[in-house]
Amino acid sequence: MLAILGFIFSLTLLVFVHEYGHYLVAKIFGVKIEEFSIGFGKELYSRIDKVGVKWKICAVPLGGYVKMYGDANATSLTQVEVADKSKTFSSKALYKRFLIIAAGPVANYLLAILILGAFYFSYGKLVMPAVIGEVMQSSPAEKAGLLQGDKILKADGSNIDNFSDLQRRIMVNLEQPMRLLVERNSVLKEIIVTPLEKESVSGQTQTKMGYLGVKARDKPIFLKVGLFESASLAVSEVIDISILTLRSLGQMLTGHRSTDEIHGPITIARESGETLSHSATQFILFIAMLSINLGLINLLPVPILDGGHLAFMIYEAIFQKPLSKRAQDILLRIGMIIIVFLVVISVSNDIKSLIF
Repeated sequence: MLAILGFIFSLTLLVFVHEYGHYLVAKIFGVKIEEFSIGFGKELYSRIDKVGVKWKICAVPLGGYVKMYGDANATSLTQVEVADKSKTFSSKALYKRFLIIAAGPVANYLLAILILGAFYFSYGKLVMPAVIGEVMQSSPAEKAGLLQGDKILKADGSNIDNFSDLQRRIMVNLEQPMRLLVERNSVLKEIIVTPLEKESVSGQTQTKMGYLGVKARDKPIFLKVGLFESASLAVSEVIDISILTLRSLGQMLTGHRSTDEIHGPITIARESGETLSHSATQFILFIAMLSINLGLINLLPVPILDGGHLAFMIYEAIFQKPLSKRAQDILLRIGMIIIVFLVVISVSNDIKSLIF
């Protein structure tokens, strides 16, 4: 029951924030809104506000949409004849249409930054120097020559300030050489190490991650930070997570990472319940992670997603004309096939994690 409640709350919040981003910017640019929907399918509840917008909640909570004046449907690609074309999405300048579409994913990113910023401001930042306290026997770290007391300064050219930074780099380097810059007895050394692929179990969810075989020397502590540093840390965190997620997706596309790691609503529901049962703080941070993923996925240049619409607009900006209706229809069908394919994979993985 807790999993269902956590899932419904988190998904409803994220969808509302996403769609409200579209809604708010559209209103700013003078586009008339007809419907604001949370979910799809059978209408469970609705009301019409004083300006004529129909706000509704539907039975299937896996998404939502904002239907704008003059649009035949929620995609804003097909229009119908209306009395006042100046209030339609299609009548607006290209940059305004671009900002309206981009506002949804941006709203999800802003929510994540707000949550993470509030966390840093309330609890401080986690500090755990990237100094090795223990090297596991027969591990990739031992075979590469890493020793107790080594301080990791860089990984593949990126600065390593905390042990958590090193853990993130390891997570996405499955069976791939990683170049470390190490300080040992005040002498800099370069060591190449290849993390092994190791299965990690969290609750009932199994994922594959990079394994190096080292433990930190020091225990983590929280250092208090101010408002501006909290905001800066939150932005950096969101950027880092987005980059690492994109890198993981790239590894799946190239076959260097298994698609078994793609999970869907069942896993999200289960993890929502698990984090909610642990603490409200963990649940809120889980929502922040989901919000980053929702924003990032929607920015991918897949037709039918926001990123696909943005790609169409970039084409229009470059060639000074919109993509032909026929080309858009073909690409939208391809986009739908991709989404259905991903849904099938994610749900299949969810079912396998329940059975096995």
